[in-house]
Amino acid sequence: MRWGFPWKDQLRRKRVKGLKVEPINVKQIFLNTEDIAAYMKISKSLVYRLVNDHGLPCFKVGALIRFKKEEVDQWLENQKKGDRPESEGVQHETV
Repeated sequence: MRWGFPWKDQLRRKRVKGLKVEPINVKQIFLNTEDIAAYMKISKSLVYRLVNDHGLPCFKVGALIRFKKEEVDQWLENQKKGDRPESEGVQHETV
């Protein structure tokens, strides 16, 4: 017997009206702190400081912090334009 999730193979083979349904790669949707630090070419501690003090958008999953690349890109564009949130202590969504 093969170990793992038995439904994993079913997801890969499932077809809906002739369309092949591909499993979602969560790594492409949500990035962790290390990924964002590498993407922005900054340290992890600076990422945490940007989240806490400057409103870098993130999601908290328990104690873990995750980022959507599109939201980070939009935040960076707003920072370039000088559009900053009215309150520096922005609340972050917890999942």
